[in-house]
Amino acid sequence: MRWRLGALALLSGSVALGTLVASRLAKLGNVPEGPGPYALALLGAFLLAAAAGWLSRRPEPPGSEPIPPLAPAPGWARALAGAAALGLSVWTFFLQRRFEIPLWALAVWAAAVALVPLAFSRTAPRPRRWSPALLLACAALLAVGASARLMALSRIHPVRAGDENAVTMDGLGQIWRDPNDDPFGMGAQSCAHLSMLPAGIGYLLGSDPIGSPRVPYGIIGTAALVAAAGAAAVAGGPEAALFALALLVLQPQHIHWSRMSDLVVVDSVTVVAAVLAMLMAYRRGSPRSACFAGIFSGLTFYGYTGGRIMVVVALFFLPVLAWGARAVRPRRAWVLAALTAGFLVAAAPSIHYATKRFDEWNGRYNKTSVFFDKEWLPEEVKTQGSVWAVGLNQLRLGTIGLLSAPSTIHYVGYPMIAPSILPALGIAGLAWLLGRGLLAEAYLFGLVVAGNLAVTCLSLSTPQPQRGSSLLSTLAILGGIAAAGFVSLFPQ
Repeated sequence: MRWRLGALALLSGSVALGTLVASRLAKLGNVPEGPGPYALALLGAFLLAAAAGWLSRRPEPPGSEPIPPLAPAPGWARALAGAAALGLSVWTFFLQRRFEIPLWALAVWAAAVALVPLAFSRTAPRPRRWSPALLLACAALLAVGASARLMALSRIHPVRAGDENAVTMDGLGQIWRDPNDDPFGMGAQSCAHLSMLPAGIGYLLGSDPIGSPRVPYGIIGTAALVAAAGAAAVAGGPEAALFALALLVLQPQHIHWSRMSDLVVVDSVTVVAAVLAMLMAYRRGSPRSACFAGIFSGLTFYGYTGGRIMVVVALFFLPVLAWGARAVRPRRAWVLAALTAGFLVAAAPSIHYATKRFDEWNGRYNKTSVFFDKEWLPEEVKTQGSVWAVGLNQLRLGTIGLLSAPSTIHYVGYPMIAPSILPALGIAGLAWLLGRGLLAEAYLFGLVVAGNLAVTCLSLSTPQPQRGSSLLSTLAILGGIAAAGFVSLFPQ
């Protein structure tokens, strides 16, 4: 009983301290010049939650549960699916090499992506642990989240202009298109055509020129809620899924990007779905889950620039997935082959485009990254005195700045990571996993958070809320895990 009280006190102290710091930063209205005390306080919150997790660690080591068997599937069916996916991928490659590239090349590629998971075995399903009341509560939260992302789209905000208009026109341009334009390539704002196509489809299918292009992205934002709930459930149990949804459904920035005809919200689906699939592959040794992890990692090439960090995350997590998971070891070769195949089938058209027009493929980074603006660094050194000072300033803006600088978009008006309980619970959730000995899960989520922060810190005009839709989802997942851990400390 004493360990429960101690863990409760430590976890409560962590969340309280994190919330206090985040709310203090949010009230400042700008990024503090001396962020050291705030950073130390957040580190203290992290250590408190890690200690709470260590006190509540289970007696059995992580991964000691039985390895689930593979579900029976005829070998000829898997071989046929694999051969069809390969054939369709090759067909897509040759279609891209034509002078006039038909739009139906997208359908050929989509068929290949749909077929490649069927070439690999899945594990037998486990008994569900979801109670009817929990399912009903999650469904109610999803309904609230969908309403917040899909209702009154033409009234709030009643103007379609700027980036929204560019995205919609690009999507329409892919339908009424120049056949010389590669549908897997880059278009408006140096972003992928594929993620702007939904705006064009919504415009044509709907009757409202303002609201209709926004509907597909509202659906994508709602799908992001489902992906976040799934990842939280795998990492922390069904209760974590409920709390993750509660944190994300009304998150201001996530709602904002879900209600615009803009591709920013796409990253919150592809990145989190890749994390979900990686967790399932790690926990269960499922080649098909590993294939989905590769597919969603590859699909990040067609989203906004921040999502591409998932490819780096997958590379860093691959050794853990292959050699660190007890469930994976008997099927290591199949898991590695599945993840690689899924990634290559999904990403191949974008990679092919990059080999022909790398500057266009990398255009968004060329416009926004500190590495590609040759005049930015000398000017900043003149202002701040040294390269070291410039680097520290970027680190300050791209980390603490996400909690303190309000969005420049007048109808959001909050810091990117808001409300203040979200970063507090996110920090506590990551530390809780570490303290509980769930090192692989903590490593995976830590990679995603670090990758998002790196992209933000290396942006010319940081803090950039546009680049953080997957960071918001990840923090909500970790927050759900922390909240579920808090509930688990009470006697059942």
